[in-house]
Amino acid sequence: MLRLAANKVVIDGERFTNHVVELVDGLLVCHYPLTYELPQTQWLRTLVIEEGRVVHSEHC
Repeated sequence: MLRLAANKVVIDGERFTNHVVELVDGLLVCHYPLTYELPQTQWLRTLVIEEGRVVHSEHC
């Protein structure tokens, strides 16, 4: 599993602020608001997911 957190997350056109996504084999399996710092989380500035896959990411 890969856990990513970003200031700005867009999932199929829906926008979220300070959000976490979890990917398995490159596919989105879960997403939720960031409420506290999580271990083993890669931090990004922007993350865009379409049809369950990351199409754009911008590092801090």
